[in-house]
Amino acid sequence: MRPWTAREGALRLSDGRVLAEHATLANTFWSRFRGLMGRSTLLPGTAFVFPRTNAIHTFFMRFPIDVVFVDREGRIVRIVKRVPPWRMGPVAWSAAWTVELPAGTLVGDEVDGVFE
Repeated sequence: MRPWTAREGALRLSDGRVLAEHATLANTFWSRFRGLMGRSTLLPGTAFVFPRTNAIHTFFMRFPIDVVFVDREGRIVRIVKRVPPWRMGPVAWSAAWTVELPAGTLVGDEVDGVFE
């Protein structure tokens, strides 16, 4: 199962909640390499989805992000809120996908479930 629906371009949970209206799939060497580095912001309602990734860094970034780690079945295995710029990690060993969202997207502890 893929945690991103290319047909709709939205990132949604199985209960219907939309975390991002527009998700960018970083599936080429250059899109994965560039990611969010050097950008001035990540707009609300947007996300970057990195397949085959279980760890991130925020080197060369200018803003904090929320991160969701997702396993091969689309289940959320770890959530890290407000990861500051210029940090190594976090890691989620069982993750197969990593989703980067604007800081503040993941409020409270209610974000769990499965991506469709």
